[in-house]
Amino acid sequence: MVNGLPYRIVGICAAHAPTAPPWDPAAAGGAQDVLYLPFAEHHRLVISPEMPVHVSPRGPSTADLLASEEIFVSYWTELPTAASRRAYQAYLDRTFGPRRVAVTLRDLPAMRAAFAPPPTAVGFFMFLTSMILLGGGLIMTRLLLAKGLARGDELGIFRALGAPRRSLFTRQLIEAALLSAAAGVLSILIAGPQAFFYNRAVADTDIPIAVTPHSFVITLGATVGVGLLCALYPAWRASTRAPTVAFGRPFGTP
Repeated sequence: MVNGLPYRIVGICAAHAPTAPPWDPAAAGGAQDVLYLPFAEHHRLVISPEMPVHVSPRGPSTADLLASEEIFVSYWTELPTAASRRAYQAYLDRTFGPRRVAVTLRDLPAMRAAFAPPPTAVGFFMFLTSMILLGGGLIMTRLLLAKGLARGDELGIFRALGAPRRSLFTRQLIEAALLSAAAGVLSILIAGPQAFFYNRAVADTDIPIAVTPHSFVITLGATVGVGLLCALYPAWRASTRAPTVAFGRPFGTP
Protein backbone atom coordinates (compact mmCIF):
# COMPACT_ATOMS: atom_id res chain seq x y z
CA MET A 1 0.00 0.00 0.00
CA VAL A 2 1.36 3.42 -1.02
CA ASN A 3 -0.75 6.35 0.13
CA GLY A 4 -3.69 3.99 0.47
CA LEU A 5 -3.33 2.60 -3.06
CA PRO A 6 -2.56 -1.11 -3.61
CA TYR A 7 0.49 -2.17 -5.63
CA ARG A 8 1.98 -5.52 -6.57
CA ILE A 9 5.72 -6.16 -6.19
CA VAL A 10 7.12 -7.49 -9.47
CA GLY A 11 10.79 -7.65 -8.47
CA ILE A 12 13.42 -6.70 -5.93
CA CYS A 13 17.07 -5.67 -6.18
CA ALA A 14 19.63 -8.40 -5.64
CA ALA A 15 21.50 -6.22 -3.15
CA HIS A 16 20.65 -3.27 -0.98
CA ALA A 17 20.46 0.06 -2.77
CA PRO A 18 23.69 2.09 -2.56
CA THR A 19 23.80 4.81 0.08
CA ALA A 20 24.59 7.46 -2.57
CA PRO A 21 23.16 6.59 -6.00
CA PRO A 22 25.81 7.41 -8.63
CA TRP A 23 23.16 8.73 -11.02
CA ASP A 24 21.82 11.28 -8.51
CA PRO A 25 24.46 13.79 -7.38
CA ALA A 26 21.89 15.49 -5.17
CA ALA A 27 21.31 12.37 -3.03
CA ALA A 28 22.03 12.95 0.63
CA GLY A 29 23.00 9.33 1.25
CA GLY A 30 21.85 7.05 4.01
CA ALA A 31 20.12 3.70 4.30
CA GLN A 32 16.90 4.71 2.59
CA ASP A 33 14.59 2.09 1.14
CA VAL A 34 14.07 2.86 -2.55
CA LEU A 35 10.74 2.03 -4.19
CA TYR A 36 10.51 2.18 -7.98
CA LEU A 37 7.08 2.90 -9.50
CA PRO A 38 5.97 3.39 -13.10
CA PHE A 39 6.31 7.01 -14.17
CA ALA A 40 2.58 7.27 -14.94
CA GLU A 41 1.80 6.70 -11.27
CA HIS A 42 2.57 10.34 -10.53
CA HIS A 43 -0.96 11.09 -11.72
CA ARG A 44 -2.55 8.86 -9.07
CA LEU A 45 -0.10 9.82 -6.32
CA VAL A 46 -0.09 13.53 -7.24
CA ILE A 47 3.71 13.64 -7.30
CA SER A 48 5.63 16.74 -8.32
CA PRO A 49 9.40 17.17 -8.65
CA GLU A 50 11.08 18.50 -5.55
CA MET A 51 13.28 21.11 -7.26
CA PRO A 52 12.25 21.79 -10.86
CA VAL A 53 14.42 24.14 -12.91
CA HIS A 54 11.91 26.51 -14.51
CA VAL A 55 12.43 27.37 -18.17
CA SER A 56 8.96 28.36 -19.31
CA PRO A 57 6.48 27.75 -16.49
CA ARG A 58 2.81 27.71 -17.42
CA GLY A 59 1.01 27.30 -14.12
CA PRO A 60 1.02 25.74 -10.64
CA SER A 61 -0.78 22.48 -11.45
CA THR A 62 0.88 19.15 -12.25
CA ALA A 63 -0.56 19.23 -15.77
CA ASP A 64 0.96 22.66 -16.34
CA LEU A 65 4.27 21.37 -15.04
CA LEU A 66 4.31 18.44 -17.46
CA ALA A 67 3.31 20.67 -20.36
CA SER A 68 6.07 23.19 -19.69
CA GLU A 69 9.75 22.93 -20.47
CA GLU A 70 11.18 21.81 -17.16
CA ILE A 71 14.56 20.28 -16.49
CA PHE A 72 13.99 17.92 -13.61
CA VAL A 73 14.41 14.37 -14.95
CA SER A 74 17.65 12.57 -15.76
CA TYR A 75 17.90 9.04 -17.11
CA TRP A 76 20.45 6.39 -16.34
CA THR A 77 21.05 3.66 -18.91
CA GLU A 78 23.65 0.96 -19.30
CA LEU A 79 25.73 1.30 -22.48
CA PRO A 80 28.64 -1.14 -22.09
CA THR A 81 30.15 -0.79 -25.59
CA ALA A 82 31.25 2.10 -27.78
CA ALA A 83 28.81 0.98 -30.49
CA SER A 84 25.86 1.10 -28.06
CA ARG A 85 26.88 4.58 -26.94
CA ARG A 86 27.09 5.83 -30.54
CA ALA A 87 23.72 4.29 -31.36
CA TYR A 88 22.09 5.83 -28.31
CA GLN A 89 23.61 9.22 -29.07
CA ALA A 90 22.24 9.01 -32.61
CA TYR A 91 18.82 8.16 -31.20
CA LEU A 92 18.94 11.19 -28.93
CA ASP A 93 19.96 13.44 -31.80
CA ARG A 94 17.10 12.17 -33.98
CA THR A 95 14.56 12.53 -31.18
CA PHE A 96 15.51 15.86 -29.65
CA GLY A 97 17.47 17.51 -32.44
CA PRO A 98 14.43 18.71 -34.45
CA ARG A 99 12.98 20.19 -31.23
CA ARG A 100 16.26 22.02 -30.49
CA VAL A 101 16.48 20.41 -27.07
CA ALA A 102 20.03 20.09 -25.80
CA VAL A 103 20.81 16.57 -24.61
CA THR A 104 24.14 15.51 -23.14
CA LEU A 105 25.23 11.90 -22.80
CA ARG A 106 27.78 11.45 -20.00
CA ASP A 107 29.40 8.48 -18.40
CA LEU A 108 29.71 8.21 -14.64
CA PRO A 109 33.19 9.83 -14.24
CA ALA A 110 32.19 12.74 -16.50
CA MET A 111 28.94 13.24 -14.60
CA ARG A 112 30.73 13.24 -11.26
CA ALA A 113 33.17 15.83 -12.58
CA ALA A 114 30.39 18.00 -14.03
CA PHE A 115 28.06 17.73 -11.00
CA ALA A 116 30.19 17.68 -7.89
CA PRO A 117 28.24 17.04 -4.68
CA PRO A 118 27.47 20.34 -2.93
CA PRO A 119 29.06 21.03 0.44
CA THR A 120 26.91 20.00 3.37
CA ALA A 121 26.89 20.48 7.12
CA VAL A 122 28.52 17.06 7.60
CA GLY A 123 31.99 18.60 7.37
CA PHE A 124 31.17 21.15 10.06
CA PHE A 125 29.83 18.49 12.42
CA MET A 126 32.90 16.34 11.79
CA PHE A 127 35.12 19.31 12.70
CA LEU A 128 33.02 19.99 15.80
CA THR A 129 33.19 16.34 16.86
CA SER A 130 36.97 16.31 16.36
CA MET A 131 37.35 19.41 18.53
CA ILE A 132 35.23 17.80 21.26
CA LEU A 133 37.33 14.62 21.16
CA LEU A 134 40.54 16.65 21.22
CA GLY A 135 39.30 18.67 24.20
CA GLY A 136 38.40 15.50 26.05
CA GLY A 137 41.82 14.05 25.25
CA LEU A 138 43.58 17.14 26.62
CA ILE A 139 41.53 16.86 29.82
CA MET A 140 42.64 13.24 30.13
CA THR A 141 46.27 14.31 29.59
CA ARG A 142 46.03 16.78 32.46
CA LEU A 143 44.32 14.17 34.65
CA LEU A 144 47.01 11.56 34.03
CA LEU A 145 49.80 14.08 34.55
CA ALA A 146 48.30 15.16 37.86
CA LYS A 147 47.87 11.55 38.98
CA GLY A 148 51.46 10.80 37.96
CA LEU A 149 52.76 13.67 40.08
CA ALA A 150 50.59 12.65 43.03
CA ARG A 151 51.79 9.04 42.78
CA GLY A 152 55.43 9.93 42.27
CA ASP A 153 56.61 8.31 45.51
CA GLU A 154 54.61 5.16 44.73
CA LEU A 155 56.14 4.95 41.24
CA GLY A 156 59.58 5.42 42.74
CA ILE A 157 59.01 2.49 45.11
CA PHE A 158 57.88 0.35 42.17
CA ARG A 159 61.09 1.23 40.35
CA ALA A 160 63.16 0.45 43.46
CA LEU A 161 61.48 -2.98 43.76
CA GLY A 162 62.53 -3.79 40.20
CA ALA A 163 59.59 -2.66 38.05
CA PRO A 164 60.94 -1.80 34.57
CA ARG A 165 60.04 1.44 32.88
CA ARG A 166 57.99 -0.29 30.22
CA SER A 167 55.68 -1.74 32.87
CA LEU A 168 54.96 1.75 34.26
CA PHE A 169 54.43 3.03 30.72
CA THR A 170 52.06 0.14 29.88
CA ARG A 171 50.19 0.61 33.17
CA GLN A 172 49.41 4.23 32.34
CA LEU A 173 48.21 3.29 28.85
CA ILE A 174 45.95 0.54 30.21
CA GLU A 175 44.45 3.02 32.66
CA ALA A 176 43.82 5.51 29.84
CA ALA A 177 42.26 2.80 27.66
CA LEU A 178 39.86 1.76 30.44
CA LEU A 179 38.82 5.36 31.08
CA SER A 180 38.33 6.01 27.36
CA ALA A 181 36.34 2.80 26.85
CA ALA A 182 34.04 3.72 29.74
CA ALA A 183 33.55 7.19 28.22
CA GLY A 184 32.78 5.71 24.79
CA VAL A 185 30.18 3.28 26.17
CA LEU A 186 28.61 6.05 28.24
CA SER A 187 28.35 8.30 25.18
CA ILE A 188 26.50 5.58 23.25
CA LEU A 189 24.10 5.10 26.17
CA ILE A 190 23.40 8.83 26.14
CA ALA A 191 23.05 8.96 22.34
CA GLY A 192 20.36 6.25 22.28
CA PRO A 193 17.62 8.24 24.09
CA GLN A 194 18.65 11.41 22.23
CA ALA A 195 18.18 9.69 18.87
CA PHE A 196 14.83 8.31 20.02
CA PHE A 197 13.48 11.77 20.93
CA TYR A 198 15.05 13.39 17.85
CA ASN A 199 13.27 11.01 15.47
CA ARG A 200 9.94 11.93 17.05
CA ALA A 201 10.54 15.65 17.48
CA VAL A 202 11.98 16.47 14.03
CA ALA A 203 9.41 15.89 11.30
CA ASP A 204 11.29 17.18 8.24
CA THR A 205 13.70 14.27 7.88
CA ASP A 206 13.06 10.90 6.22
CA ILE A 207 16.25 9.29 7.50
CA PRO A 208 15.82 8.31 11.17
CA ILE A 209 18.88 8.42 13.38
CA ALA A 210 19.82 4.99 14.71
CA VAL A 211 22.61 3.68 16.93
CA THR A 212 23.92 0.74 14.94
CA PRO A 213 26.70 -1.73 15.77
CA HIS A 214 28.82 -0.02 13.12
CA SER A 215 28.43 3.40 14.77
CA PHE A 216 29.11 1.83 18.18
CA VAL A 217 32.42 0.38 16.96
CA ILE A 218 33.44 3.68 15.33
CA THR A 219 32.58 5.71 18.44
CA LEU A 220 34.33 3.33 20.81
CA GLY A 221 37.39 3.02 18.58
CA ALA A 222 37.73 6.79 18.10
CA THR A 223 37.33 7.47 21.83
CA VAL A 224 39.87 4.85 22.89
CA GLY A 225 42.27 5.94 20.13
CA VAL A 226 42.19 9.58 21.22
CA GLY A 227 42.59 8.54 24.86
CA LEU A 228 45.66 6.42 24.11
CA LEU A 229 47.18 9.13 21.95
CA CYS A 230 46.77 11.75 24.67
CA ALA A 231 48.13 9.35 27.31
CA LEU A 232 51.49 8.83 25.61
CA TYR A 233 53.20 11.84 27.20
CA PRO A 234 51.89 11.23 30.75
CA ALA A 235 52.86 7.56 30.45
CA TRP A 236 56.36 8.53 29.31
CA ARG A 237 56.70 10.98 32.22
CA ALA A 238 55.63 8.26 34.66
CA SER A 239 58.12 5.77 33.20
CA THR A 240 61.05 8.18 33.68
CA ARG A 241 60.55 8.23 37.46
CA ALA A 242 63.84 7.39 39.20
CA PRO A 243 63.90 4.60 41.82
CA THR A 244 63.42 5.74 45.40
CA VAL A 245 66.72 5.50 47.31
CA ALA A 246 65.52 6.67 50.75
CA PHE A 247 61.97 7.31 51.86
CA GLY A 248 61.79 9.22 55.14
CA ARG A 249 63.64 8.14 58.27
CA PRO A 250 63.93 4.58 59.57
CA PHE A 251 61.53 3.72 62.40
CA GLY A 252 62.95 4.70 65.82
CA THR A 253 65.59 7.08 64.45
CA PRO A 254 65.62 10.42 66.32
